[in-house]
Amino acid sequence: MTAPKAATGGPSMGAIERVVAKWRADGIANPGAAPETIDRLERQVGDRLPADVRRFFASADGTEDGCMDEHHMSFWSIEKVIGETAELRDSGHGIDTRDTPVADFLIDSWFLFLRRLGEGRIGVWVEGVGLELESLEAFFERYEADPDSLGL
Repeated sequence: MTAPKAATGGPSMGAIERVVAKWRADGIANPGAAPETIDRLERQVGDRLPADVRRFFASADGTEDGCMDEHHMSFWSIEKVIGETAELRDSGHGIDTRDTPVADFLIDSWFLFLRRLGEGRIGVWVEGVGLELESLEAFFERYEADPDSLGL
């Protein structure tokens, strides 16, 4: 089975694009973030953002505040990421200094983080199951194919 074609008839859609398209159909996706807003996220993370992270936030600046998807995840806007990161660090949540939260499960039961992996690489830390993935695209591939493996 091949992946569906993008709405423009261009190359096949990746997992990020398919998930964002579903969120749009469900009415919960925020509009994409402006490049300068994505640059602010990059400064927050403290390392160059990979193409998949930039593509995600350019497609959808998270889900609408207060909305959860079918797996009870809320993906944050960049503004919320910046505010919540400071709040979580100040609260004593004990987040790793390599991590920047970008989503939560069941209203802060656990978090999804962008994680600086070293050597200029950014991966994803799934706090709920203690799983580190090499990319945001890899997270969304599992999110689609095997959400149970992510604790969803």
